[in-house]
Order: sequence, then structure tokens, then C-alpha cells
Amino acid sequence: MNRKNSFGSAVLITVFLLMSSFSTTVPVKKFKPEGTWKYSAPAAPEGYTIGFFIIEKGESGYEVTFMLDEYSKVKANEVNYKRRNLEFVLYLENELVRITGTFEDDKFTGKASYSEGVIDITAVREET
Repeated sequence: MNRKNSFGSAVLITVFLLMSSFSTTVPVKKFKPEGTWKYSAPAAPEGYTIGFFIIEKGESGYEVTFMLDEYSKVKANEVNYKRRNLEFVLYLENELVRITGTFEDDKFTGKASYSEGVIDITAVREET
């Protein structure tokens, strides 16, 4: 009787191993924040409510360029990206502005803090 149980267990294990070797798993696509992001900050001071930020991969990490319009570009400092979280600092008209937020697919949701307070900022990735 023990031989029958042992044989049955061996067959089940073999079938399980065979079935699991044929199963396919879809690889998880790693998120990359690079691209042009159109932002909106409705509570920001006039002239800063909409614009773009461009994220590029540089030699020493990510680089962010903030664009209020086609003529006004500001390079961000202290750029830190880790696990879909982005943080960077800008100096706009001698004002320190810290942007922090999180990416969820092609959307960014965060906060911009400066001397007047904290405001919401959202962005969507522009199609290339």
C-alpha cells in the first residue's frame, strides 16, 4: 500500500513540475519617467499654472528641465527619483520651489511647496 501512495505522489509531483514549466509569466515592464510631462497647478501664481517638465536620463541620474513657455527653461536641482517617486528643486524668480510626487502609469500627482504655501500639481505624459 505504501508503494501505491509513493508512486501516486511521484506522479503528481512530476505532473505538477511539467505543468509549471510550461506556464508563462508576463514580465513586469519597468517604469521609466523619461519624457515630456504637461503639468497643471491651478492654485499657482499667474504665469505658473501650466507648463511642461522634461525628464531625461543623464550620466549621474535623472535631469529635469522645467518649461513655463518656449522661452523660459529652468534646470532643476537636487533631482531624486526612486521607485516612482520624484523630487526636485527649482529657483523661479529667486523663489525656492520644491516639487515632490509620484508616478502612476502616465500620470504624475504631487505637491509644490514654496514660501507662500503648498499647492497641488498634476501632470500627464505627452505622447511622442
